[in-house]
Amino acid sequence: MALVKLIFQIDIQAEPKKIWKALWDKENYTTWCNAFCEGTYYESDFNEGDRIHFIAPNGDGMYADIEEKIENEYIAFCHLGELKNYEEQPLNDDTMEWTGATEDYRIIPKDNFNTLEVTIDTMENYLEYFKTHFPKGLEKVKEIAEQL
Repeated sequence: MALVKLIFQIDIQAEPKKIWKALWDKENYTTWCNAFCEGTYYESDFNEGDRIHFIAPNGDGMYADIEEKIENEYIAFCHLGELKNYEEQPLNDDTMEWTGATEDYRIIPKDNFNTLEVTIDTMENYLEYFKTHFPKGLEKVKEIAEQL
């Protein structure tokens, strides 16, 4: 099954530093990711080249590498595999279908606002899920950033 690229954008009346904080401050991350799975959080030192675990409260989730990071501007994740019970799982036929999928966040400066653009690779069976839930998450990012 081929991966499909989705692009989401939202205009935010906040400086890039506040948008970045809305996205990646651990408490804020959990708040906006409730749109996908309540209580989701991440574990990582959050530097370029680091491994990151995206974890649901039950210990399941995904792991990825931070391929590129430009503070307050851009971050790129390369998804690698699944977590079960907080542990990285070996790749199997299911995960091999999406291993290498990317997820990028870019803050694009405009005159009186900034645009947050998110590009994700996903499998066809998750298209409707992301088309429904990602805009809700980004609305929450906007709300957080504009209140900071």
